[in-house]
Amino acid sequence: MSGQRGGIRSLPGWLLGALVLLWGFVPVEALACPSCTARAPESPGGAGGLLLALMLVPFVLVGVGIWAARRLMREERASAPVEQEHP
Repeated sequence: MSGQRGGIRSLPGWLLGALVLLWGFVPVEALACPSCTARAPESPGGAGGLLLALMLVPFVLVGVGIWAARRLMREERASAPVEQEHP
């Protein structure tokens, strides 16, 4: 590859680590199909885990949005022409 990276490998290390850490907190119930989660949970722990995962989703989305905006601004700043002062 000539310096081009794509997909999940283009994420900075700290963000990738944070996403992996957050993924560890997502209960299996949150990944199940809707028809499987329509029934009542077997235990209060399962319901609490699902509720926690649903509460964390907006924060993760906002964090990824902020990261993308900062990256875009950094790329625009790097590609902008440099103004030179005339003496």
